[in-house]
Amino acid sequence: MSKETSINEFAAGIAAELKPFIMDEVNRILNLKNKDEQTPMSMSEAALWLGISRTTLSKLVGKKEISFKSFNLDNPKAKKIFTKNDLKAWLQKNKSKIKNNE
Repeated sequence: MSKETSINEFAAGIAAELKPFIMDEVNRILNLKNKDEQTPMSMSEAALWLGISRTTLSKLVGKKEISFKSFNLDNPKAKKIFTKNDLKAWLQKNKSKIKNNE
């Protein structure tokens, strides 16, 4: 058996031993990311995350361009909640608008 073969076998053995630990860590990170995507944000937080003013976000919400949750849909002044998923969806859909405004 050559030295290179034994090193490769050793590496394969270590990789096989580490794989379950690595997969557990990857799954933990993905779960954290998924929770973060659904964490509610206020109007100010959402505007900051998007890099726009709160006034601009308010106008977009008024035009129903950005999805949000509200504690009282009948009251336009009621607190609105946003998620990163909804904001990302809006960004994807409006890439050309954003680039044209730069």
